[in-house]
Amino acid sequence: MIKSFFVLSILLLSPAILANAPAVKLTSFISAGSRTTAAEACGKASGITSLTIIKLTVDGNSSRPGTYNVVVDKDGPFCATVITNDGLVEASINGIPASKINLE
Repeated sequence: MIKSFFVLSILLLSPAILANAPAVKLTSFISAGSRTTAAEACGKASGITSLTIIKLTVDGNSSRPGTYNVVVDKDGPFCATVITNDGLVEASINGIPASKINLE
């Protein structure tokens, strides 16, 4: 009986816990110009309650990927200027890959 109650409690609470889990979504990745490798990566973090570090990996499939750390507050929006050759950025939060976007 107690075991069944415990399993049922976990099943009922899991969606609520997952709904508040930290997440990050990249919203744009735009080149700074036609003659530069600079670009701006923007996104929004959700489910965070304090300062959190978002890790941006640029050109992750290349032989020389770039890594940028962005600190976000509980509001969550962020932008970072990065250097890219392949036009791909990935975002992760707490070491969990979360979002990927190609250069627009």
